[in-house]
Amino acid sequence: MKKLVRTFSVLLALLMIITALPVFSAGALETTGELTLNKKQHVKTSGKDVVFSFTPENDGWYEFYSKGESDTYAYLSDGNGEVFVEGEDSEINGDYDMNFSIKYNLKAATTYYIHVKAYIYDSAESFYIYVKETVGVVSGVVTKNPVNMTCIQGDERRTADISGLEIDFTLSDGSIVKWRYNDDYWAVNGTYVYVYPSLSEDSKSYNMDVTCGEAQVRLTYTIIENPIERIEFVSENPIVYYENTNGYVDENGNYIYSLSLPDDSSLNVYYKDGSTDTITGISDNYSIGLKSDQYNNPWKVGTNYFTLSYRGVSTEVAVEIITSCVKEAVVHTAPNREYTMSDAQWGYTNSVGRYEFTPGDLSGLSFTLTYTDGTTETFTQEDIDMETQTIKGEPYEIKESYAVKPMKVKATLSYKGFDIEYYVNVVEAPIKSMEVVWGADNCFFEDSYAPLLYGIELKITYADDTEKVVKLDKSNTKYVSNPSFKAVVTVGDLKIDVYAGSDGSNQVFCIFECYDVWAYFDGYYVEPTRDIENIDITNFTVDADNMVVDLTYADGQKQTLTLEALDSDKFDGSYYVITETENGVLCHTVTPVKKSDGTEVYMVDILGEEFEFEKVSYELGDVDMDSSVTILDATAIALHKARIKNLSNIRLELADVDKDGDVSIMDATQIQLDLAQVS
Repeated sequence: MKKLVRTFSVLLALLMIITALPVFSAGALETTGELTLNKKQHVKTSGKDVVFSFTPENDGWYEFYSKGESDTYAYLSDGNGEVFVEGEDSEINGDYDMNFSIKYNLKAATTYYIHVKAYIYDSAESFYIYVKETVGVVSGVVTKNPVNMTCIQGDERRTADISGLEIDFTLSDGSIVKWRYNDDYWAVNGTYVYVYPSLSEDSKSYNMDVTCGEAQVRLTYTIIENPIERIEFVSENPIVYYENTNGYVDENGNYIYSLSLPDDSSLNVYYKDGSTDTITGISDNYSIGLKSDQYNNPWKVGTNYFTLSYRGVSTEVAVEIITSCVKEAVVHTAPNREYTMSDAQWGYTNSVGRYEFTPGDLSGLSFTLTYTDGTTETFTQEDIDMETQTIKGEPYEIKESYAVKPMKVKATLSYKGFDIEYYVNVVEAPIKSMEVVWGADNCFFEDSYAPLLYGIELKITYADDTEKVVKLDKSNTKYVSNPSFKAVVTVGDLKIDVYAGSDGSNQVFCIFECYDVWAYFDGYYVEPTRDIENIDITNFTVDADNMVVDLTYADGQKQTLTLEALDSDKFDGSYYVITETENGVLCHTVTPVKKSDGTEVYMVDILGEEFEFEKVSYELGDVDMDSSVTILDATAIALHKARIKNLSNIRLELADVDKDGDVSIMDATQIQLDLAQVS
């Protein structure tokens, strides 16, 4: 399931994305099959469109939707290709699933066509399509206008707020649903609510058309004068680009430069009432817009301009394009990295079998530059920082290369506006094919969460035609990220990605991928799962170092799991904790959440069920998280610096006692000094 951010500005951006969905190819309709009411239709596709026909017997509202782990989208059309409605992610009680859902009012004895395609996997997809009778939204009446019915001239889209809006939506069965705008819930009876903004023809008012199903209401805003008179861009560092760097070549052969602002940039805002304001950190300010017309007017060497806008007011910002100060480059040693055909770490294989990759590993590179003033400078591995993509503090760019077979390939490093060329080896992929030779004896979903893949036998044919059959078990299989989506099987030096899932009833599918070689396993029995009624956790810390979980199921049965943390990482505010149970390796999430009443809690996802626990606040320096700062915390820092025992992310935050952004022996010393002062 995926949560969508529910803010008004993001909704408008979402609307723009939805209207730009890929268009299916036109032409005569070739149907994959015919849908039957209330009967699922299994689909296995290799990234191609599928088109099903449906002819309802009765007038009324019908819902078309998919089930499965594939991210699907769809649209409904008639026999002439006219599109009635596009599909979007389905909605269940405010949660948004990646399966599509379309609701539409259909006429009896008329044939309709549902076009479906999946986003995620190019090689193999498996999902189900359903159609059923439903209730639709037919009309709406505004019962309460937004709190503010004005917007600022030039910044209408951002300032036309619908906070406070209330609408009564009438459904096709005659019932009424009272809907009120909030940041979290944008659906009525499972149908999305959309907002379409538009400026009136006379530019004197601004409209918001709120639609849901067949219902549409219009809000009209009064446009008021913009209070800003002018804005001024300020930076001590001029914006300077080397010619033909920091961008890309468009379809017309013109070089398009990417727009960016120096870190020290600020914006002076001058208001019509005489007041002023200074905005700092504008490179990360979503209210700041950058725009240029390089497609129609390509930039040349010299001074060029782009437009910076804020709240409907704009100013021009200069960009200086300069020629390279480098006259010649001599490569002494090329990078020692070899690249494997179809290795997804560095690139991808396109539809015609060409491996397009960015050879970004510069380990071992050394070269000498001769400048236009006659001076020279030599660079070695010590001067290259691949993490920040800089050489002696100046940015560099690796241009894309490609190979159609194992061969020497020219690589290009652009530095100081000069292209430094050398060659790298692209070698043959270590395997030719994979094949599932035996399905798992015990491939089922553990507590509605992760499909246990143990028992699947996979035959690997290597490039030298040798073969190996590997059986998935605890020793070579590890779940990563969200385990219902992905696992990793290690076979020697090979890492095989496994995308696994279920249609939610009795179907398991597994897709194996390695170096653009695919294998597919489908159709094994899924053991019925039990719903979890309650979870009690003891010995709980955010690291989940030793988490004892008492499970109570809906049928009254109980189970105790002891989860020993194998790894912990932080991503997007959540801690992803990979743990090991008696049935395999699983991944759980621990997410800090601030509630509306101001209290802070942890939302802990265990075996696919989410539960709330009180958040414990730890004192800075309490590295071992035992609720007190002792000499043991200083020792933990020393062991981390000596690389004897690494600290996890949350413990690293607690270990940074002097708050300088780095955990060092000085932090351990500070703890010792503080303890000595107390004693």
